[in-house]
Amino acid sequence: MATDLTKLTKLELEALGREYDIELDRRLTKAKLVEQLDAHIKWCACGKTEDPNGACDGSHAKKEEAPLETTKKVLRDETGAIVTFPDSVSAKGAGHRAGGKAYNLNGNWVVKLY
Repeated sequence: MATDLTKLTKLELEALGREYDIELDRRLTKAKLVEQLDAHIKWCACGKTEDPNGACDGSHAKKEEAPLETTKKVLRDETGAIVTFPDSVSAKGAGHRAGGKAYNLNGNWVVKLY
């Protein structure tokens, strides 16, 4: 990311988070806010999501980030392949058990780990 998030204040992090459609809780530590915002920005290859399900058409691309396939914080099987689910219910269940959250990625559901 072009901006070093650790150099921003909590208020600046919160404002930047709103630009990326994420609401940060300033009661958390600055390190936790930086971690959440950085993870959210990297989630979408273009850096910003319009759809609450996480889908993105790329029309508002701001930055180039690592694609999801190279991100280690997603649920993977024993071979290292990303586990996909056909519907949100099964993805949410797996996310709950694995300590993550379900996201729609191009019609398939995946679990982003925390």
